[in-house]
Amino acid sequence: EILDSLYPVLGKPRDKSAIPYYCDDHRIYHLTKPKKNETNFHGRFSVCPGVDVYYISEMEISSIPIKNWNLYFYNDTLYSIENEGEVEFLKALKTKYGEGKVSNYAKTIKCRYDYSGSANERQEMTERTIWRDDRIFCSYSFSKFYSDKCEASFVFDFTIYNKNLYYLVSSIKSENEKEKNEKDNEDFKKRLDKF
Repeated sequence: EILDSLYPVLGKPRDKSAIPYYCDDHRIYHLTKPKKNETNFHGRFSVCPGVDVYYISEMEISSIPIKNWNLYFYNDTLYSIENEGEVEFLKALKTKYGEGKVSNYAKTIKCRYDYSGSANERQEMTERTIWRDDRIFCSYSFSKFYSDKCEASFVFDFTIYNKNLYYLVSSIKSENEKEKNEKDNEDFKKRLDKF
């Protein structure tokens, strides 16, 4: 149900009435570039022309709670979804769509307990599972990290996107960044005329 419901909408125009500003009592936020001195904002806004980003704090699919949804639209067409899918979400993906292609990365780090001061080694790791076809790329990652005080933290990350639209938007972003950097350099050179 999870990917089946997402797959048909990726790359299709959005029905503007289909995304209310509330979803199962959870507010949907349209993320925009913060005002000049604004500091309290979600960091996933887009400055790319034609791209709108919506954020949902939490919702359930098939009784599985999923947090921090980011929905990306290009010219009103959904092209990417990101969220924090916990272990139960990965289990549902693997049960429905198979094991996918799994890759693992691990490294040993040194840390020191605050209360005893003893030095320790800990194993950090990332496991990434990928499903893909000609149109869609889907990835789920689980990572475990340690602070310098040996405190463990966990990161869960899910992404699914329409390849064609994702790469189109990425190339537009790159071109916009290049143009902005060139303009910034020209402005800086002009300021140096009297230097």
